[in-house]
Amino acid sequence: MNLKVIKPGKELSKYIKFYWVIEGGFRPYPELVYPTGEIQLILHYKDPFINHDSSNKVYRQPKSAVCGQKTSFSNVYTDKQTGAIGVLFFPHTASHFFPFPIIEITDMVIDLSDIYRDWNQFENEYHNNCNNNQDRIHLIESFFIKKIRKTNSVHYSIVEACINDIDSRKGMIFIRELANRYDLSERSLQRIFNDKVGLSAKQYSVFKKLEYGIKLCKIEKKLIDSCYEAGYYDQSNFIKTVKKYTGLTPSELKKRCD
Repeated sequence: MNLKVIKPGKELSKYIKFYWVIEGGFRPYPELVYPTGEIQLILHYKDPFINHDSSNKVYRQPKSAVCGQKTSFSNVYTDKQTGAIGVLFFPHTASHFFPFPIIEITDMVIDLSDIYRDWNQFENEYHNNCNNNQDRIHLIESFFIKKIRKTNSVHYSIVEACINDIDSRKGMIFIRELANRYDLSERSLQRIFNDKVGLSAKQYSVFKKLEYGIKLCKIEKKLIDSCYEAGYYDQSNFIKTVKKYTGLTPSELKKRCD
């Protein structure tokens, strides 16, 4: 299985973190997907992935899917030939492309043809007229440049600043502190985050803290050291949180990633 990461063009660089391209054959082991605070599109040009979510629901993804924010884990695998391009947004930028509050698609995988009236025309060109991934990414960029929407600039600036604050503190920040910093009530901050990010500020912080804790576990840190460095008050709490959002204990997760 080959995976490549490609930077977006200049016009989309403040909205899209990167594109990923994956190609190959049958994968015997599923890929674990857990909450990271980011939204992505997956545009398959071969056989779509199969999702097995935490509630044991199994389904095949649409050929063109938007994957909203996750608040639980799933396992993704393929039983045939894989070929797909992923579009990974920054946590707060998907709202520039979708005409609804982002919270509406949290924990959902939606066919893009249900969102854009002209998506079928795009899909036809994507599957029939593109000869390689360079052509496909060029077509993707052309489509989404046309879809950039204006959003409430004040709210966008607040969310962007809060995201930067949370990321820089690796999730170890009190939401009351954030709200006070930007002269908002905690309820107002939650409403703005739900609209622009698809999660509350508290949820986003939880997932950034989790992500950092998992990263520490993967780099040969002792469990107890990872726990305290990531801001968890004891080892039991850390293990319980990792298990809740990944379905695995930290040691199981590390073995699976080795």
